[in-house]
Amino acid sequence: MAKKITDWTATSGEWQALESRVIILPVGAMEQHSRHLPVGTDAMHGEYFGRYLAGEIGAALLPTMRIASSLEHSGCRGSFSLHPETAMQVVRDLAEEAGKQRFRVLLVLNSHGGNYFLGPVVRDINRSDRPLKIFLVNLWEHFHPEELEDLPARKGPEIHSGMIETARLLAIHPDLVKDERTDFIPESLDGVPFTQHDLNHFGIGAVSPDGVWGEPSKATREMGERVHENAKKHLVKHVRERLPWFDGTRPYGGRSQIAIRRLCPTDIPEAMRLKDIAGWNQTERDWEVLLDMNPDGCVAAVHNGLVVGTTTATRYGDALAWIGMVLVDPDYRRLGIAARLLDACLEKLDPCASVRLDATPQGRPLYEKAGFSADYEVHRMLLPAAPAAAPDAGQAVGPLSPDHIDDLAAFDANVFGADRSSVLRAWLQGAPHYGLKAIDNGPITGYVLGRAGVRAEQLGPLVAPDAAAAANLFGKALAAAAGRPVLVDVPLHDEAWITHLRSLGFVTRRTFTRMTKGDPAPAPGRQYAFAGPAIG
Repeated sequence: MAKKITDWTATSGEWQALESRVIILPVGAMEQHSRHLPVGTDAMHGEYFGRYLAGEIGAALLPTMRIASSLEHSGCRGSFSLHPETAMQVVRDLAEEAGKQRFRVLLVLNSHGGNYFLGPVVRDINRSDRPLKIFLVNLWEHFHPEELEDLPARKGPEIHSGMIETARLLAIHPDLVKDERTDFIPESLDGVPFTQHDLNHFGIGAVSPDGVWGEPSKATREMGERVHENAKKHLVKHVRERLPWFDGTRPYGGRSQIAIRRLCPTDIPEAMRLKDIAGWNQTERDWEVLLDMNPDGCVAAVHNGLVVGTTTATRYGDALAWIGMVLVDPDYRRLGIAARLLDACLEKLDPCASVRLDATPQGRPLYEKAGFSADYEVHRMLLPAAPAAAPDAGQAVGPLSPDHIDDLAAFDANVFGADRSSVLRAWLQGAPHYGLKAIDNGPITGYVLGRAGVRAEQLGPLVAPDAAAAANLFGKALAAAAGRPVLVDVPLHDEAWITHLRSLGFVTRRTFTRMTKGDPAPAPGRQYAFAGPAIG
């Protein structure tokens, strides 16, 4: 039973119901084929194989482009050509229309060797990296008569209207093949050997009066049928192997010559693009803060002017540094870009006694190869909407102000292990309503900060002497985020604290592994929430 093909005989409703994203355009020619074959021979071959291929791969089928470029057959009435520029524009127009109709591959099945215009126009369309890709398949490249036994020996090359081409038409349209067949193989023009390449200089009529280049007298229908069955096998294999190439957004220009350079403020929009693809929470201001704190330690991977990867490094003196924002465009993954970015950051951080980061499960193998060791697990927990009021608690809580930064930084350094006053100042300046400290008659014993995110508010760092004090500070900050989703990154060192967060409605959304290269990280101790994976 013939396979149902969605082609020009189908209704618009049938086209609407089509699931395939592949559409086939056979491109043939209208040109002389000596005295025994019709001028539409190449178009007939293209149409026959186009229909067969559409059935095999479930593609849609456009009407055959029956007139294309047959300039080498000029001088023979019945041979018609479009100017190369015109033929190119036809392909461009059809590709544009196919793209609008959400096809993703236009398979151009070329059945005429003289359609040289197709290569340049296909390359030109594909290099624009639009969603639709053009897949050029030259039909004759999949005919392998040498694999068939008992075919007659040939005296010379089969270029046009010869044994194989004649046999092929006998296989599909025997009624159109005439008996008047002339064998002819050109040898020279004015005593100089004439090759197929020389058809760029003179048409075939200059060397073959009957327009033949081969031995059509040897052709039989049975030969054509065998040649076709062999060709179908090679053609379908070729197409099926290559169609997966066109899934996704593989760029035409590839990914060569990716440069690693300093990440600049003008790169922030592209960095935000990568962050959005990953589904992370950072804002443009977060990137600005990271660049301000260590402008030389933040690096970008750039391809063809596009930022395709980022990594940031925050240095807290010579004792501790933090790596974050390791992002790579999905179209450029598995090329070693993240490793190159990491190496560049580590080189800029040398010497530093301890370099730390929070690794996703996907990134952990990369960091292990770079010499990082796992310290402990961090959970990112989410509350879909913060409550409007803070729970009652015994310890008084008051606002932090810029005047507190020096005392706050001194207190925090004993907990975090390094001076991160720049982070504390940036967080307090960006979201002062989340800056709170425990009030008593002595020095600071606990505090909380937070920041606004694209997807949720994030609370942290949070430092307190115990889970009860942490819950008190956290509750007041949480009330300041009333109605908004809230994220918190927490170590699992205090079960009472985790139980409290769950009682508020927080659920774990993802996990990180805190990792260190160099001096190992201390236990979380009084840290009940971190500032975030980008910064520690």
